Amino acid sequence: MIKKILHIIFYSTILFCVFSFFSLFISVLSNKINHSFPNFRIGFPFNYYYQIQINNGNCIEIQHGTTKTHVIYNFIFCVFAFLVFLKFKQKNNQNPTHP
Repeated sequence: MIKKILHIIFYSTILFCVFSFFSLFISVLSNKINHSFPNFRIGFPFNYYYQIQINNGNCIEIQHGTTKTHVIYNFIFCVFAFLVFLKFKQKNNQNPTHP
């Protein structure tokens, strides 16, 4: 049982990292196209990190922040998504269809 829980946590963490990387990649790419770089947001479906550039006359300031609860929500989303994937995989293994 513990091995299965560790398996779920491990693969959910990998899924969380992949979602975070793709959300960062898409955010950076879209902001680069819109010429608003280095503004970006990380997190899917909840943004848990943001960075924005503010121009105050001659001073350029970069502000950033995190939302810790959104990190937890995103990880729970990844656990749920992985469990749904396992359920579909288990269902397909029980009822194989051969042409």
